[in-house]
Amino acid sequence: MADGIIDAGDADDLVLIAAVWVNPAAREADLVYANNRAATKGALHAGARSLPDLADVLAARAQPSNPYFKLR
Repeated sequence: MADGIIDAGDADDLVLIAAVWVNPAAREADLVYANNRAATKGALHAGARSLPDLADVLAARAQPSNPYFKLR
């Protein structure tokens, strides 16, 4: 709300769900915090603009990926 991404009048009607994965090898707590804050802010911006497009989400649903996590 402080950055104008979310209108204060909408705050009681919105829900934010965050799935956060932190690499266990991460050693710089300040960098982890800054990265998670930036990622959350980016997600809020995208959500406020209805991004990504639903068609893109549906097209990608069969091939989920995470560049930072790989199954062994």
